[in-house]
Amino acid sequence: MATFKSEFQDLAVELISDEFADFRVPFRVFKESDEYDPRTGQSGEPESYDLEAIPLELQDADRIFSNATSDSIYLVALKNGSTVKIDSSYQCELDGVNLAIEIVDNDSADAVWFFRLAR
Repeated sequence: MATFKSEFQDLAVELISDEFADFRVPFRVFKESDEYDPRTGQSGEPESYDLEAIPLELQDADRIFSNATSDSIYLVALKNGSTVKIDSSYQCELDGVNLAIEIVDNDSADAVWFFRLAR
């Protein structure tokens, strides 16, 4: 039976937004602009995204990331087909604390991002 990406995306929305809503944590991903004009001293617009995220247990993170350890924080965040390309050049804010993003993994259905954050 064939399954469409949109079906996985709908399932991710249902799980993260409804079924696991009590486990969601405030999670913001941001990045200063890559653009800078030295003649004017002007920078481009920074990027910022508020995401719906749920922490992952270490044993679940180990299925996604190689060598998952308790030295990192692991999250799954709703992507839902977004075309934004988030990588380790971004930073994040989790529960009011700024953290570095070590790794971002995308699932093949474009439904969620998996984050590994430095403590």
